[in-house]
Amino acid sequence: MIPKSKKTTKRRISEQFSLNNKVLKILCEKCSKKKETFLNDNCINCIFEKYNKFQNKEIKSIYLNSFDFLIDHEIIIYFENYKILINELKRILKNLLNFKTQCNYKDFKCNIFIGLESLLKTIKTIQNPIIIYNKIIKYESEINHFEIKNYCKECFKKIKTNISLIKKKIANLEVIKKYKNYNLKKDLYEEYTNFYDFLFTKLVKSTDIKSKKEVKEFNKKLIEDYKIQKYGIYKISIYELENEIEKKYVYKKYYQETINQDYFNKILIYTYENLELIKLNQIVSIENLINSYYFKAIKKIDEKFKISNNDKKKIALLVAIKILNLNKIFALLLDDNIEEIFLDSPYDKIYINHKIFGRCRTLIDFTGNEIERIKTFLRLYSGKRLDYSNPNIKFVLSNKFFYCRFTCDIAPINFKNFSLDIRKLNKNIFTIQDLLYYKTLSPKIASFLYYCILKKINITVTGKTDSGKTTLINSLDLLTPKEFRKIYIENAIESLDQHHLEKHQLKFEVDSLSEENDINKQKSGQIKKLLHRTPDIIYLGEILTQEECHAMFHCLTVGLKGFQTIHSNGIDSLINRFLFHFQIEKECLNDLDIIILMGKDNNRRIILSINQVYILDNKIINQPIFRYNSESDSWIQLKSLFNLKCIEKIHEFENISKENFDFFIKTYEDFFIHLKKSEKRPVFSLVKFFDKISFLSKLGLKNLATFRDSII
Repeated sequence: MIPKSKKTTKRRISEQFSLNNKVLKILCEKCSKKKETFLNDNCINCIFEKYNKFQNKEIKSIYLNSFDFLIDHEIIIYFENYKILINELKRILKNLLNFKTQCNYKDFKCNIFIGLESLLKTIKTIQNPIIIYNKIIKYESEINHFEIKNYCKECFKKIKTNISLIKKKIANLEVIKKYKNYNLKKDLYEEYTNFYDFLFTKLVKSTDIKSKKEVKEFNKKLIEDYKIQKYGIYKISIYELENEIEKKYVYKKYYQETINQDYFNKILIYTYENLELIKLNQIVSIENLINSYYFKAIKKIDEKFKISNNDKKKIALLVAIKILNLNKIFALLLDDNIEEIFLDSPYDKIYINHKIFGRCRTLIDFTGNEIERIKTFLRLYSGKRLDYSNPNIKFVLSNKFFYCRFTCDIAPINFKNFSLDIRKLNKNIFTIQDLLYYKTLSPKIASFLYYCILKKINITVTGKTDSGKTTLINSLDLLTPKEFRKIYIENAIESLDQHHLEKHQLKFEVDSLSEENDINKQKSGQIKKLLHRTPDIIYLGEILTQEECHAMFHCLTVGLKGFQTIHSNGIDSLINRFLFHFQIEKECLNDLDIIILMGKDNNRRIILSINQVYILDNKIINQPIFRYNSESDSWIQLKSLFNLKCIEKIHEFENISKENFDFFIKTYEDFFIHLKKSEKRPVFSLVKFFDKISFLSKLGLKNLATFRDSII
């Protein structure tokens, strides 16, 4: 995801091997050690030595001309992932060799350290992990048979522990797992001469057959085609997989499968290869880098090609994305239908959560070099370390192209040394009208929640991961009266920016899991300060820790109200979490007002229930107000709204009769029924509509009724 180094002059290619169309062609005729087959330790090492000389190229396969054999990318990646470990292994061995300087016998011959030096030299020069693994096994066996004197025990213990660690790290590689499994089951693989024969023939063939079959299957079952409207550079195809719930997500450049495909592709490659990299002496935002390369690409295209302005702009953007190594996932970052992007290990392909089609597989995978560039990208833009001592990065990146939260885990906490999770934030704004259309809630529920917002009744939204909690509170937040002063405290800013809607918003971004001792830098500390900032509504984002939960109830106790989300399996689970995990006094539950439980049915997010929780005769009462009925696909009202505890508190001060209360609820319901039946309104228009409703609600029943009658 950072620019590859490029030279203005063409690289000289050795007569022994050449590169063409992303295929590395290796000629073995002149090799003095050439054998009848390449399926041996030294030849495999030689192949990947040559491959690594072209590590800045996107090589898809290796062709061995002398043996007429193609090594597919599925196999290359096994060896490529060993490269990710090399620097870490060298670091461990160098630290062990430095330990020798502390020994009183450092000037004398020590077989343990001689073996270590040999092992370090091998790791520096050998590209075949099978050779390294066998050498480590041999060295570990040798040191276990050394005669250890008393004064060597500490040194021996340290070396043995670290060699065991190195062996474990290499043993976690997929290629080593397959090697060990092959050795355990040799009798079952008699038709193969050795492990390489097994790896390069059996596995390649089975992978190739599966790949061809898979393509054949999903090409027959296209279920959706659409274009990513933003910038118009990608088109998306969704395929149904036979006997699978998951779908297949495939993207193509806008010109693919058109008569101009070959011509435009050549323009893209020419521009990419002839564009000089920008020299940087400071960190530049992704947005500015893309824009800079975009304009350079337009200029370069103008020098040589005559194409339309529209095509020129699109190809220039594709060039800029390719230079920054974002080309594999940029379509996913642009597609607002994608909610989350997952890569579980270096050996897997990316899969996604799609708003409409749910879980989808893709054809996208990363080479070892690409993974290293992703790590560099994450370090650069997060400003954080990503290494053995800090194996996790989590940060938000926002620009005009995408707004995402990136999470990356590496060894030692990640068993396979790399995973990536990209959560899309806030690109598609779901309004209350959208939620009515998708049947997340009913007009009657929407009217009740709107009344709660106007009366500043606290709303807690709970549910499992990806059940739509934040989407719901963001849609409700848009309905707040224009004059409300709203203060937000979030881990990552997932609330909507309403500045252009003339709303009053003050936002704080803090880290729940920060190890800082300074209370001002902690989320719980900022929540406690809310009382002195005079909010009308508070938006606390996700409540994660015990300290935050205590701070939240502190705010509710003193009368501050608003929105917050918290994970749970259900209302009873949430109460248990409050009482036992967060150790909240049960009397504090009276301040919660209402709790909304969200759920997910396939790809549809639904309000499962709305509840009030309170204490009666020292017992916790969990009382449903609305409950979703799956058989009728509708909601049942189980409690009179006028008699709710939170509503009674409001009416004690405002002296609203049941007749007037019912009028407000029914009138608001009429507005929501109207919205559900109407064409989708732009966000600005919808907000203005509710600004007027909140204003008229304060003037009295007659004005509100007149407005309702005028539009319905």
